[in-house]
Amino acid sequence: MSPRRALLLLLLALAPAGCATPLMHGLRAAPGPWVEVSMGMGYTEERLTECAGADGCVDPGVGVAGNPLQVGAGYAWVFEENIGLLIGAQLPARSNQKLYTWWADLSLTSFATVQTEHLSVGVGPELGLGGAALVVGAEGLPWGPRSWLPGLGVWSRYFWPWEADRVEINGRSESWEVGARLRFGGVVLQYAYHHQQHGWMSTSRPEYGRGMHLVSVGLLLDADTTELDWSWFDLSGGLPLFIF
Repeated sequence: MSPRRALLLLLLALAPAGCATPLMHGLRAAPGPWVEVSMGMGYTEERLTECAGADGCVDPGVGVAGNPLQVGAGYAWVFEENIGLLIGAQLPARSNQKLYTWWADLSLTSFATVQTEHLSVGVGPELGLGGAALVVGAEGLPWGPRSWLPGLGVWSRYFWPWEADRVEINGRSESWEVGARLRFGGVVLQYAYHHQQHGWMSTSRPEYGRGMHLVSVGLLLDADTTELDWSWFDLSGGLPLFIF
């Protein structure tokens, strides 16, 4: 596939992206390249509706939006066995960056950790065209990072726009998120709550919300998870495990 065609397919996949993207990297470093791919869905709370037409003010029900493709990728290092560093990029980022256009869909991320085989804690910034964010998180892996048995991570992110405004709908506002990641080897189930501090987010007019619940399911591939036995999971023609 040519690079131009691959870029076109990626932009088409991202075009309907309608909700904020949760954390798209692990909470511990495994030396080498890493990729996280997921699909997500969100719904708004604190809904408002436009009041127009013969029906007056009508609650349309839960405002649902989705991201059919969420991607994070980068490289990680581990120093002195217990100090980790991840750098990379993630997309789509338009809702996180409060710039609702495709050219704001990429954000850069880094995350520094102190880690053992069973516990990691870390902090790191994210940078995008719309602003900057700070992420803090921790993950516990009772059976270690190379096991299909579950581990649990928690994280929080706070975003500051480069230039805030107070536009009522889809303005550039501070926001915060809290989330949890349940990981079974390389399979990641994630829940997050995204809250905009000022104004309202609109996923599909006439619905508006200040908070959004996000649920996603995906795969994390790094130097640890690619050592697992994936024979039960048919990856033929799919994810590029050979890059590890």
